[in-house]
Amino acid sequence: MMLAGRNLIPPLALSPFYAVDPSFYTNLVRYGNFAATSIGQNCPVPPDRSTVLNYIKINFTNTQAIVFRADTTREIIVSFGGSKALRDAVTDISFVGVGYAACTGCSVHLGFRGAWVSISEQIRRAIAGALAVNRGYTVTLTGHSLGGALTSLAFADLRTMPEMRIAQAWAFASPRVGNHQYAAYVDLLAGATDVDVGSFYRVTHANDGVPLLPPTGFGYRHSKTEIWAGNDASGQPSAATTYRCYGNEPADCVNSQGGVGINNAHVFYPGINYGTTCK
Repeated sequence: MMLAGRNLIPPLALSPFYAVDPSFYTNLVRYGNFAATSIGQNCPVPPDRSTVLNYIKINFTNTQAIVFRADTTREIIVSFGGSKALRDAVTDISFVGVGYAACTGCSVHLGFRGAWVSISEQIRRAIAGALAVNRGYTVTLTGHSLGGALTSLAFADLRTMPEMRIAQAWAFASPRVGNHQYAAYVDLLAGATDVDVGSFYRVTHANDGVPLLPPTGFGYRHSKTEIWAGNDASGQPSAATTYRCYGNEPADCVNSQGGVGINNAHVFYPGINYGTTCK
């Protein structure tokens, strides 16, 4: 990821943020377009001249995903859908966690984990089938809202499988998924540090309240790297108002905006209008 060469806004101590390069923002919008498409079942005109390979829906957990082939970038893109079920999951007063066996001391949100487990085998089969006939392609994961949480869990599971060829992940508007051990595990898999952005991008917008849930008081923490899209004078996100933030819970990005729950900022992201589906 290329960053602009100067700090555009005076940073808080130990927590600077920097404007992203316009080319990075273009990629962000592109993967936002793919994240938006998984909201609806039908996708006759997929983004970026891609092709729909699979539509997957698990009815009993209301979990869905679309698998695309993007020949222009030689990648398989898996987009996880958001759902009204997110409202129940993030407002559940218990915020129940469950152990995550892949890393010592890790726990994740029970509801998010259940949704991922319900669809994970079909996702693995779809990716394996796509890669078998598209040699040399890599895999990108993306999703919005609940789909962002599923993107995190999919990345944590599939990144450890070389045959899945997971190159990167873009989690838009994701709630917190697990505890600090889990967040550190995702950072490790992504190669994310306070120097390197890694390959897992956690995108937030303005005062979206969903990334503030579940609360940190329940032991939940975000992974790096946060990309915060602020709004410009017209009230819209832009490349000039989008920043790379530092740390797992940076104080100067979405955490500083005072958002509450599912609000207008949650449903409008760069490349995403939650009121529309794939055309």
